[in-house]
Amino acid sequence: MADAAALASRLGPGGKGQFCFRCGAPGAVALVEGGFERYRCPRGHVEDRCFLFDGRARFSLGPQGLVHESVGALVVRDGRLLLFERCKYPPGWTIPAGHLEEEADPGREMRREVGEEVGLEVTAARAVWEDAPRLLADRCRRGADWHRWHLFLVEAQGEPRLGDEGVRFGWFTPAETRALDLIAPVRAILGDATVARLLPQAGVP
Repeated sequence: MADAAALASRLGPGGKGQFCFRCGAPGAVALVEGGFERYRCPRGHVEDRCFLFDGRARFSLGPQGLVHESVGALVVRDGRLLLFERCKYPPGWTIPAGHLEEEADPGREMRREVGEEVGLEVTAARAVWEDAPRLLADRCRRGADWHRWHLFLVEAQGEPRLGDEGVRFGWFTPAETRALDLIAPVRAILGDATVARLLPQAGVP
């Protein structure tokens, strides 16, 4: 695996680049194989991930390596949680979520992600972890293995319409989610004591 810290240092603050996850070569490009997005570098390596620095996403470098920040929405309706299955890395069922950009407000970014990924308009929301975002093991296609999550319990109006990251969606009770192939951070989120206490609630205070 390439060295994320070395690549970030080469770019400098606000720098942009897309590098091979295996060898660090610049110029990795996205391609679709069997309906799933992957990345090919000029040296011929094909990987599910790349190191993508777009000059906007908030990140840090520490003992865990590259760490991104994310926002996510637990969209609840009639006691059921909205999940969708991804067609980009990491594969599996997930909640609407996305990377947090520098200087962006987490609540506003969460609303944008809900609109882009599932086509809903957020009508009410509350932060789940009000003290601080939670650091979760979370491998993403942009190269990070850890993310600090800003999580919200949400009500939204409209009928789901998936964007380019999803193939199907469903509304699930907390018990039904246990049978799904959830991505790692969502499995951790649904196992959190605070989340487990809040999910049965039909409304957002």
